[in-house]
Amino acid sequence: MLGGPATALCFSATLTAPRGSPHRRRPAVNDKQQCPWVAGRPNSPTLATPCLPTPPRLLHTMTFAQVASPATEVGAIRDADTPSSVSAMQTLVMVYGTLKKGFPNSPLLRTATYLGACRTVGMYPLVVGGDWFSPYLLAAPGLGHRVVGEMYAVCPKVLAALDQLENVGVNYTREAIEVVGPKKEVMLVQTYFKANFSVELARAEYLIEYKDRRYVPRTERARYTIPPGLAAARRAAGGGICDGDRVAGVGKAVAVGGIM
Repeated sequence: MLGGPATALCFSATLTAPRGSPHRRRPAVNDKQQCPWVAGRPNSPTLATPCLPTPPRLLHTMTFAQVASPATEVGAIRDADTPSSVSAMQTLVMVYGTLKKGFPNSPLLRTATYLGACRTVGMYPLVVGGDWFSPYLLAAPGLGHRVVGEMYAVCPKVLAALDQLENVGVNYTREAIEVVGPKKEVMLVQTYFKANFSVELARAEYLIEYKDRRYVPRTERARYTIPPGLAAARRAAGGGICDGDRVAGVGKAVAVGGIM
């Protein structure tokens, strides 16, 4: 098919046969008949053109137009610029924190297709905070910066695992946003926003890109008698280091800004 899986082809053709041939009669064509109009991309002209009757006595006349297939799901891959190795059933996701390469939760994306770096079109507050120094993208558009992240194409199974990690519906919401992709094109992707956040979290430093290494994965949190983020908040308030700040079974104290 011309133009790949995201395109369709409409055409009309007429061959003029010799006189006396059984194929001499031209098929009936309704002059008002047209191909369906298909919406193109936002803010661009419609790509389809009507199929007009073929003029008589023209040999091998063909009229055709590429028709872009619109996406049926927000964030679903339907763009012709997307690598051919990506399935149409996968979903584009932007990750900005501990799911990025080299961070603790990145193994969840080991079967996903990495498409490259991306950056949000709009401004959002990306902060680090909470008991475990977690990164949060706050649902407060217009504040912060254009956030840098990584774009992946994920299958439904991986997407469900990400939703479970982020506790969607309780702590986070998954929403579609516009990003500038690896090829400098604007694309719709899914990402995770912190829905319920405190005033203190909103007052944290706004980051362009997450590089913090203080995050404590869930699998390691049982080692702490007091979460390091809470301990740091107590010390910042003048509480100092106490026995409860020590890491159980290890004997190392939690210092301001992370683990010693």
